[in-house]
Amino acid sequence: MGVLRSPFIVPELLQEFVALIGDSTSDLTACALVSRAWVYTSQAHFFREVSFISPFMAENERAWSRLREILDHSPHLIRHIRRLRVDADLLSLDTFSAICNFPFALVDYVFVRKALDLSLEAAIAMQSLCRLPTLRHVGMVLNFTQPATFLRIWDGCSPSMRHLELYCTNNGVHHPFIPAPRQSFPLVALESLKITPVPGLCDWLTNPLSPFDFSRLQVLGIYPRTRVLLVKGLAPTRRTREVPVFLHEDRPMSINLSLFPQLEALYIAIPSVNAQQIALDTLATIPPLSHIHRVVIHSSFLDRAVCEQIDSKFSDIPRLSLESVDLEMDTIWGDLKTDNLSEYFPRLSSRNLLRRIDRKED
Repeated sequence: MGVLRSPFIVPELLQEFVALIGDSTSDLTACALVSRAWVYTSQAHFFREVSFISPFMAENERAWSRLREILDHSPHLIRHIRRLRVDADLLSLDTFSAICNFPFALVDYVFVRKALDLSLEAAIAMQSLCRLPTLRHVGMVLNFTQPATFLRIWDGCSPSMRHLELYCTNNGVHHPFIPAPRQSFPLVALESLKITPVPGLCDWLTNPLSPFDFSRLQVLGIYPRTRVLLVKGLAPTRRTREVPVFLHEDRPMSINLSLFPQLEALYIAIPSVNAQQIALDTLATIPPLSHIHRVVIHSSFLDRAVCEQIDSKFSDIPRLSLESVDLEMDTIWGDLKTDNLSEYFPRLSSRNLLRRIDRKED
């Protein structure tokens, strides 16, 4: 007869149990003291994310000092750290540099906020973070006036990176992005890119000297204008699975969605009456056998006739593909009264595909 194992030492059950506890320091410490079998799971959960984002610099400095002391005494804990979040403006430059240059073994997600003007020293420190060999996802909120400083971050960035989010400002100062000759580093094949570009950023991203390869791009989000979707080299590829479409009166062009046969999610914003026809022209390009399973329509105004055409278009998509059409809206949406959506979208409503999502305030 086999030896019966206690359910309290089954790794999968332990992981589920510890995950339910949350981030309580006292509770996780207590879990680690239950038995030797509980130690690894408790420590892995406790150290999985390291954050220095307190609004108080002194707290961030103390947190790093304490963490460094723990890791120096117990270096085996380094392997548990998978996510790193840092507010560089609320740390001294020396501490920020020390964090960026620390030998994290298995970090796969990094977020850095630098709302004050990016210095060369900070950029060089961030360069070390972006070279981590296990890095998969990078998010940055950056303010810089010198593009050359910003570009230093990406020298030799890790080829394992797959997801990049860049939210940039430059205080209205426009200097050219001049990429340096690329060294013999492998290209970074991104699968998703979300950016708020400053002038020149898209041109740099698509420059042959850029470290990024967009041939595998599946998700592209560029805010606030759709026009940059058409930048040569940065437009979504045929592999793209998610496309945000932001329609503006100053861009009287639809987007041909049939170019993206693998498209699974569509986000379309219609901010004005004049943008409604552009939206309909865009939706008309969805092929009959589309793989789209979710559509989100964000609008401040829709006419009844437009609702009927949207209802007709999405009702033609096979049920096995389309899971929902979500309307993100205010209380009154043009001709549309939100308390009787089925009157304006009868076909979608009859198939239980229509959902209302209350608009989130910025």
